[in-house]
Amino acid sequence: KQGAIWTGIYGGGLNRIDPKTGAIEHFKHAAEDEQSLSDDRVMALLVDHDQSVWVGTRNGGLNHLDRKTGRFTRYQHDPKDANSLSSKSITSILRDNQGTLWVGTYGGGLNRFDQNDKSFRTYRNDPEHASTLSSDRITAIYQDRSNGLWIGTEEAGLNRFNYATDSFVRYLHDPKNDTSLSSNAVLNMMESED
Repeated sequence: KQGAIWTGIYGGGLNRIDPKTGAIEHFKHAAEDEQSLSDDRVMALLVDHDQSVWVGTRNGGLNHLDRKTGRFTRYQHDPKDANSLSSKSITSILRDNQGTLWVGTYGGGLNRFDQNDKSFRTYRNDPEHASTLSSDRITAIYQDRSNGLWIGTEEAGLNRFNYATDSFVRYLHDPKNDTSLSSNAVLNMMESED
């Protein structure tokens, strides 16, 4: 809203570009500073409604930048804590129309963040149940105009989250069906205007 361009650089951290002046502000990892960016390999960005910035990294989990202080809060995977982020590798971030923050991971499934107690609920693939995520390797998250939440995966198609039942419907490639997805590798999605 302020006109800045935020860029995530793989190996170069987070950058804020002022298009009017060309000035670039850098946010990078500093080993001695726990309130710096956790990893310079940025994979996902979200500028939130309050103009704070959420940053997903390749190996350092999720970071929340407080624009007023310039400091980061880190959310990372803790194998001893079931309510922590499910993976240190973040691939996508989305705030839905209900205000829920969703975080896609590479190998850890989908996370739903509870901002009140700062905990994560994880949705993962269970091969025994077709109403779970089709894969734990999330590539994209999208919300359509009718508030449908869609989750793309690296090798197992597309999923639509059902808020009422807390479950998923899968859309997969079927070589015997010409009207199925053409591939199970879903990298991105958007909704058409028509």
